[in-house]
Amino acid sequence: MKQICPSCDELTSPGARKCLECGWVFAFRSAKVTSDIEWVSLIEELSDQGRLVFTTNQLFIHWQRPRVLKLDATLSRIYLSIFIILASSHLPIDIDLVSVSALSLISYIPVVGKTLSLILNIRWIRAWVNLSVLSLVVSSYWWFKLNLASIIPILLFVASYVEYLWRRQTLGKKTFMGQLQRWQRYHKVPELIVNPSMYRPHTDLQGESLYDYKVRKILIVDQDLTVDLLTRNGFLKDQHLLLLSVNGYPEYNAQFAKRLLTIEEDINVYILHRDGMEPKEILKILRTLGVKRHRLLHLGWGSRSRGVLIDHLGFKPREWNAFAIDSLPPESLLEGLPIALAEEISLVEVLGPRLRILD
Repeated sequence: MKQICPSCDELTSPGARKCLECGWVFAFRSAKVTSDIEWVSLIEELSDQGRLVFTTNQLFIHWQRPRVLKLDATLSRIYLSIFIILASSHLPIDIDLVSVSALSLISYIPVVGKTLSLILNIRWIRAWVNLSVLSLVVSSYWWFKLNLASIIPILLFVASYVEYLWRRQTLGKKTFMGQLQRWQRYHKVPELIVNPSMYRPHTDLQGESLYDYKVRKILIVDQDLTVDLLTRNGFLKDQHLLLLSVNGYPEYNAQFAKRLLTIEEDINVYILHRDGMEPKEILKILRTLGVKRHRLLHLGWGSRSRGVLIDHLGFKPREWNAFAIDSLPPESLLEGLPIALAEEISLVEVLGPRLRILD
């Protein structure tokens, strides 16, 4: 199968190292797992054509989403094949053969598969389907009769199960990191931020004075890299807030926060952290900064936020050991966080009903 050059859209022979038209160097010469076009699209979509920066975690989630949907579409075919096998075992062959074949093949239509995968990701529907399939499989021991027409859905079940195992194997972060490292050997990703680097004030914050915009809010996040992510994407503009991590990064912001909290009591302090942070740990950090009588507001990101946002995303991403803030795409994050701050509500209340995440 020929590969398409993402630079000039020309078709080239399979396995070609370069595009003969524009000289594009192909990082991936086989379309079995991924392609150069897919990676160009991933980066352009996530960065909004180079306007935004993103983290490795955000790129991983964006890379993973279509693969999770395909995995769930395959799981839906497995469930569907079980229903067809059990139903066809009691129907006459002359009536059943054509209808069973048609029904089995319809499940391979991409639109049908995508629809089934989205339906299956609704939490209560998945639970109901699992219970129904389990009940049918257990009860079939007493009433199932092998019918010749059942061979087709049995083949569908075997093919879908093999595909499901293969997709699960290629879905994890190990596969993603291998592809990312290969891509970076051939093409730079200037929008990707890997390590914290704001040891000096970002250019957006420099002026006559670093804090000329009259800080009235302090936002504390749980990762140093989140500070870089939000700042470099222009989040601090017009927000009148000071941004730092629980580790006291960047140091110049932490020092200013201590002085500000000592002088003024009408400063609002907002906390945005992932699952797993103990209340005692948070209080210890706040005391270190000098938070005493100041107004303290939690923007969420606990277990409830995780469940609601997973439902809203329409899929359950694998390997989310901790639902960090950079699990969300930068554009949605930049739209939702200012609203959460202004209305003083948790981020999940904004992102859930009011924004469409990862269309």
